[in-house]
Amino acid sequence: MKSAIEQMCFGLRGTYESVRASEKYSQLMDKVCEFDDKLTEKLKDDKEAAELYRQFKDAIDEASCEECETFYKEGFRFGVLLGIDVSEEKN
Repeated sequence: MKSAIEQMCFGLRGTYESVRASEKYSQLMDKVCEFDDKLTEKLKDDKEAAELYRQFKDAIDEASCEECETFYKEGFRFGVLLGIDVSEEKN
């Protein structure tokens, strides 16, 4: 399957699931999980602080998703514009 449109149509590229995380990202997420576990353990006896931390994590996760979506959309739009420019270029 050579066509980018076909690859996107069949979910082979252009989807969140088709992007492989980098090694650096995996290492950073290992640190995040380690720190999260440690902080959660320290907060286990303070229900109010633990709940506030959970809400904080949820808000950070939601903001991160919004950021990723915004950058993805802009990248896609710009890619289409580049394609249009290339196709309209006269030799």
